[in-house]
Amino acid sequence: VALLTAAIFALQYPDFNTVGMEVSSLFVFTMVGYRLTQRFLLDRLSESPVALLTMVDAIISLVISGGLSFVEVEDMHQTVHLWLNDPSIFIMLLLSFATFSLGHWTTLQLVKADTATATMVIGNISSGFSVIQGIFFFNDSDFQRPLAFVGILLVICGGIWWTINQSLARYEKQEEACPEAGPETT
Repeated sequence: VALLTAAIFALQYPDFNTVGMEVSSLFVFTMVGYRLTQRFLLDRLSESPVALLTMVDAIISLVISGGLSFVEVEDMHQTVHLWLNDPSIFIMLLLSFATFSLGHWTTLQLVKADTATATMVIGNISSGFSVIQGIFFFNDSDFQRPLAFVGILLVICGGIWWTINQSLARYEKQEEACPEAGPETT
């Protein structure tokens, strides 16, 4: 479903080519592997505090993003110096650090409490709402591309539908496992 909605979204962008679809698909498969690995480690390391696992997650993200940044930015030292000396950029970096850390912590809590699939579905719903906020607050042109907007809505509605069905199935299993006692007869 995620690949189908990504394809519908991509059909509206003439500059989005097969390489873009390949990269998007690779991202989806990478996220599946990432969440399954998190779930596996959380099962094995259930005694470890989630804050420690969040720190490990952040270090891995820092190494990967730092490596990519050195490839993309010509003078990293000058760029970091600029970021740290401009108060508005520095405040945004602090806020980004706080929200990133909180987001990873809550995601790990969710993965610990539920399935990796549920975590990804909820993440997709969240991302869909973020795109809609970007459309409204930053006047993005996605409303001018009807299929792109339909793709976003399909991601959100499909995720909500899946979540409701999973919740109902879990509730029914609990009901079957612990049926309520019938009325007492005397």
